[in-house]
Amino acid sequence: MFSILQHGLINNLNERAAFGEGTYLSTEIDVALGFAPSQRVRIPLGGKIVTSIRTIALCEVAENVKGVKFQKESSSSSDTPQTYVIVQNDDAVILRHVLVYYDSIRTSSYSVFTSIFWASVFLFIAIISVKWLREGAILKTFFS
Repeated sequence: MFSILQHGLINNLNERAAFGEGTYLSTEIDVALGFAPSQRVRIPLGGKIVTSIRTIALCEVAENVKGVKFQKESSSSSDTPQTYVIVQNDDAVILRHVLVYYDSIRTSSYSVFTSIFWASVFLFIAIISVKWLREGAILKTFFS
């Protein structure tokens, strides 16, 4: 994504050409998310930890420009799918927004509270046990 933000979309760097050469865009977010690889991260965000992110570039495409291929209403099934836009002219695309999707896990104060609570209970039992052992209260009750 950093390279796209710096240099824009460059169609000669693309690896796939199922429907012809060019940069493949989609009019449907679900299709775009299918091509957005998930990156594993560990970023604290408020009371959560972000575990993975996916980014999508929201672009504006010029419609009546040479080098932009949309699906025609009466096209055959071997042509460009209806949700795809194939752009061969890099100047016909403008990056407008970057959408960031993330998955996170909650690190609530409940888990911290629970840990502190059980540590306090253990410490209380340990102090009482040591006190009883020093005074011999436990030994006297067992051997009386």
